[in-house]
Amino acid sequence: MRRATLIAAGVAAVATAWILSGQIADKDADTVVATDEATAGSPEPAAAAPRPRVRVTDSLATSHIQEFTLFGRSEADRAVYLRAETGGRIVKIDVNKGDVVEEGAQVVRLAMDDRTARLTEAKAQVDFREIGYDAALSLAEKKFSAKVTVAGDLAQLETARAALRAIQLDMARTRLGAPFESVVEELPLEVGDLVRIGDMVAKLVDLDPIIVAIEVSERQVAHVRIGQQAHVQFANGLARTGTVTFVSRSGSDETRTFRVEIEVANSEFDIPQGLTTEVTLRTEPVMAHRISPAILTLSGEGQLGVKIIEGDDRVVFMPITVIAETGDGMWIDGLPQTARLITVGQEFVSHGQVVEAVNADRP
Repeated sequence: MRRATLIAAGVAAVATAWILSGQIADKDADTVVATDEATAGSPEPAAAAPRPRVRVTDSLATSHIQEFTLFGRSEADRAVYLRAETGGRIVKIDVNKGDVVEEGAQVVRLAMDDRTARLTEAKAQVDFREIGYDAALSLAEKKFSAKVTVAGDLAQLETARAALRAIQLDMARTRLGAPFESVVEELPLEVGDLVRIGDMVAKLVDLDPIIVAIEVSERQVAHVRIGQQAHVQFANGLARTGTVTFVSRSGSDETRTFRVEIEVANSEFDIPQGLTTEVTLRTEPVMAHRISPAILTLSGEGQLGVKIIEGDDRVVFMPITVIAETGDGMWIDGLPQTARLITVGQEFVSHGQVVEAVNADRP
């Protein structure tokens, strides 16, 4: 009996100990959870993200003269087709093809035919009508003639005078002269040929000055001005300095270029029409930055530019205009006089972003 009582008491003690061990474990777990929750409620402050690093270089704008070379052709300043203003037979040609003729010099002469006789008749009619008019005027002053008679005689006199002027003009037109100093380019007719009003008897070209015509691109035309000097090298070996006298205001729809004309002195007429030319134009000095094309970038809208750093290490996108491209870099406009250009890392930073700028001369 006693033994059974002891066994029962032992079993009860073991059971009690097992139950108590579970409660203690739960309490410890609750304590750990509570501690974790308290810790989670007040986290440690996170470290600030580092600024992206970019490499920069200081750039200073300097005076730059743009120079570009284009090809063109020489053209006559003026060209005229000398045409007959009256009909007749050619009786004399006073020039040869290639001759230089002075202004007013006779080129071709037509036959007079009956013009001399018609001139004599016209003069006689004028004399006759003048006598009749004077007589009618004298009678009218003495009240022996009506005013209408005087007016009729005056009208007849003026008609006779007009006929005289017409024949005199027709006779003058039988001599065809050069309208300006020029070179005879064509003589399509011969002595004895019959010409009518409007027929071409000669082609004359004015080669002093000679005109050099070139086509300038959309980007270059903004730098071309009337009065600007140009160096012109002709295919025949001659080299001259010319002056821009015309810049077209409308571009070609096909080539998107603009016609520019350069006037070159040619007093000796040694530069013919139609020569190939090489023209070098120099623009006015502009303040520009020389950069490497590698630092160019595009804005979100596709505009070409570069990125610079302002005083607070903030990135700023600057749109630019390309002035010239040379073997040692690219000249651009659109930046301030001094600028801190981003040379490495510009593609990985954006406008307005604060960065860490490292000078290019630092490791």
